[in-house]
Amino acid sequence: MAGRTGSVSAYTDWEGEFLLEDGRYRATLPLPWDVGCKGSGVSVTVPAEFRHNVSVPAPLRWAFPPDEPEFQRGARLHDFLLAAGWSPPEAAGVFHAALKADGVSSWRRLCMFVGVALWHWR
Repeated sequence: MAGRTGSVSAYTDWEGEFLLEDGRYRATLPLPWDVGCKGSGVSVTVPAEFRHNVSVPAPLRWAFPPDEPEFQRGARLHDFLLAAGWSPPEAAGVFHAALKADGVSSWRRLCMFVGVALWHWR
């Protein structure tokens, strides 16, 4: 799964894959990301063995299928950042940027961003 042209993310050349095991995903390669823009000096690398999920409420899975490849890297970054102690708003911002880098449409990004941001405020 190659990234989109013009993306600011560090993972645009990432050629790993996601494997579903026991309801969670793991990657075949570590996933690097430069926060803000490529070369920003603030970098996060999600280890290959880290397991993530793509939580989508059942009634919305028709519009946001959890297995959609363009959602996987953003979901992985988001889950890892939360596990690493980042605040929910910070992790949601990186999630949004990652979805944008993967070419997710603006309306889908907005819905998903609001979803993850609200989920943590419940």
